[in-house]
Amino acid sequence: GVIGFTKATLGIDKAEETVQTTRLNICNQCEVKVPCREGSKAECCGQMMNVLNPDSPTCGCILKKKIKVASESCPLKKW
Repeated sequence: GVIGFTKATLGIDKAEETVQTTRLNICNQCEVKVPCREGSKAECCGQMMNVLNPDSPTCGCILKKKIKVASESCPLKKW
C-alpha cells in the first residue's frame, strides 16, 4: 500500500518498462479494475477501502503506481 506508493512516486525499486507495460495490459483487462473513487480517472485494483476487508481478493492499489514497483505483485496472481 503506502510503501509501494512511495516507492513508485520516488522511482525506487522500479520495474523495467517492458514489465510495466505487460502488467498494465493485464490490469486493463481485469474484471476487478474500477475507478479509485467516483469521477476519478485513476483506476484501482478493486475499491480502495476493500483492503480493510480480509475476505477481499483485491488490494485497492492505484494501478499506475503499483505496476511501476518491481517487488509488487498482483493479489489475484495474474502477474
